[in-house]
Amino acid sequence: METSFELLKLEYVDLFSFHGMNLDSHYDLLFNNGENGNLYDVVEEYVKAGRIRHVGFSTHGVPSVIKKFIVSNKFEYVNLHYHFFGSYTASGSGPHGGNIENVRLCHERDMGVFIISPYDKGGRLYAPSRKLRDLCLPDLEPITFGSQWLWMHEEHDAARAPIHTIVCGSGRPSDMDEPVIAAMLLEHEETRKKITKVSERLNEAMVDAVGKEWMNTWYEGLPDCYETKDATNISGIVWCHNLIKAYGLVDFARERYSCLEGNKSKWDTSLSYW
Repeated sequence: METSFELLKLEYVDLFSFHGMNLDSHYDLLFNNGENGNLYDVVEEYVKAGRIRHVGFSTHGVPSVIKKFIVSNKFEYVNLHYHFFGSYTASGSGPHGGNIENVRLCHERDMGVFIISPYDKGGRLYAPSRKLRDLCLPDLEPITFGSQWLWMHEEHDAARAPIHTIVCGSGRPSDMDEPVIAAMLLEHEETRKKITKVSERLNEAMVDAVGKEWMNTWYEGLPDCYETKDATNISGIVWCHNLIKAYGLVDFARERYSCLEGNKSKWDTSLSYW
């Protein structure tokens, strides 16, 4: 920690995150680390000294593990995956494969919600399928819709849970154009009506492709990669299938599926995943 402060040439930082809190074993490193000492205790010393203002965590884990960190009451914000097209995690599980219940839990506990990768893991919106773009137009481009749907979350979510921040990964200045325009357009009431219209069209497309009953229940009883003998993420595979059928997101599904290949061989068997 001291080396980091020295290299950053800072007296304090506003936001500190524990990155990649994905497993039960990561929770134990923070809070139940025995004689080795808890990692969270070190950061807490810096908070008390005024050198860290706010503590959060980022995660790509399953919803049940994320919930453990939220209910610890040790964090002020979380960076997680949650998007219109699904709350991608490499391991899957949760309602519709995602984090809606955790977003609502953060609202209950007055935690900030920071969305990871809304344009890439949120549907590859910078290079949408033709079908997805046709469903969004003429009202909005997919990136504009993806951004604004998140920013308006409090207005269309049944629990009125807000999304506070989204991140835009950019490789060149022009990559910021669409997100900035989306933010400016959000001020207009007509734009907000368009978001509702596009959402309805996209939901209708899913119903047409897979049926309403399947759309609302497909995830029930499906195991994630921790619940199968060969670490097969069945819930993640079915989620990708739905996106292909409804929106033609073949390239996006291919990228998501590539994360699942060789799952078991990537695991560190010395760690607890349950």
